[in-house]
Amino acid sequence: MKLIRSTPAAERKLARLAAWAWLTLAWVGATLFGEAVRVDRRHIRRRFRWLELDRIAYVVSWLIIGRGHQLMHRLNVRPLRNYAAPGFTRRIRRGHYRRTVFGSALRKALKHPNLAQRFARIVEALANIDRLARRIIHRLRRGMTRTCPMLAV
Repeated sequence: MKLIRSTPAAERKLARLAAWAWLTLAWVGATLFGEAVRVDRRHIRRRFRWLELDRIAYVVSWLIIGRGHQLMHRLNVRPLRNYAAPGFTRRIRRGHYRRTVFGSALRKALKHPNLAQRFARIVEALANIDRLARRIIHRLRRGMTRTCPMLAV
């Protein structure tokens, strides 16, 4: 007999990913800043790539974008204008989508030259996912005109 499993809702999936990110951040914080924590070589071998704060900031930014996507269903977003005047065309292909949606202010919110301050900012961003997601929604409501610029033909 074949068992049919229900697929978890998107909110639960995002909550599981956020919980995983919290556990990863706790391990990274204990590894980088903990004095009494003994780190096993096996753990370092399997998880050394997570000691890069760039990778963790990347994952947190995707979590924020995912939460914004969940909240955006409740909002009316202006449709993409796909027309241009004679002699012009629009570039429809979108590149660097995560970077564009996240925006410079939110990217700068996750960066700092000091390692401890950067770690603290990533933890703060993960704690305030909804606030940052609402900023992304606000950007999407205004429209991202540079993702589909008008080009002269």
